Amino acid sequence: MQITINTNPKGAIVRNQNFDILGRTPITILKEEYVGQFIIINYGIESKKISITDDLDQINLNFEQEVPVIKTPELPKEDEIKEDEVFVENVSIPEEKPKKSFKKMRPFLIGFVLLLIGLGGNYLLDKLASKPNLVNIEQQISSKQFLELTNEEKIKHYLFFEDRRDHHYLKTLLNLSNLHFWDVDNIAESLLDKAYRNDSNRISNSKNEVLSIIKENELYKVDVKYTYTNSSNEQKEKYPKIYFGFAENGLINYIDNKPRN
Repeated sequence: MQITINTNPKGAIVRNQNFDILGRTPITILKEEYVGQFIIINYGIESKKISITDDLDQINLNFEQEVPVIKTPELPKEDEIKEDEVFVENVSIPEEKPKKSFKKMRPFLIGFVLLLIGLGGNYLLDKLASKPNLVNIEQQISSKQFLELTNEEKIKHYLFFEDRRDHHYLKTLLNLSNLHFWDVDNIAESLLDKAYRNDSNRISNSKNEVLSIIKENELYKVDVKYTYTNSSNEQKEKYPKIYFGFAENGLINYIDNKPRN
């Protein structure tokens, strides 16, 4: 099931409760991924916090009005509202300080413009005008988009689709010509496919929750909370460490539970 999020005006930023950007409105999200959590919808200096519940199918927000409109299949009466119903909370935005007068700012602006010219103003202005990366790492993306992600985002992207057992897509994120994969150097693609299949046969309902990512030399140490159901239908929870490395082409070339020898 999906939740449709619309705003007026369009283009509001939608974030999860970890403040990771999910995209801009209009957008749809998977309900089961966010039930029991909240999302934040931001437009300009206005922000709204929305609690996600099982009966929520659509969110409509009008940032030109004070009161957001939340649509659910059936809205209960006020005296029937329970604690797990949809809850909308305004997020306070610090009051903007008064701007300095243009006359006081003029000497500074002139000096800044001259500095930009001296250092290659066009290049710096292009950098200042560049938009932030709004790629949703919980959706399949192109190779070009993957290479534009930070290494931390690449790791989260890989683990998200590992949980979904999308092995064909996972292989597009790997440097198959020189890949170290769980104790095996230069693993053959056929052996990699077998490892993926064996993993799918042993466990189900797996989820990697990234707790921290720390760069150690050329590798990234990732602490995760790993939950899954084993072949005996038992729920398990572990806290492993996974090390990721990257090739010069930006693709993943190292995955193991220990650093390189």
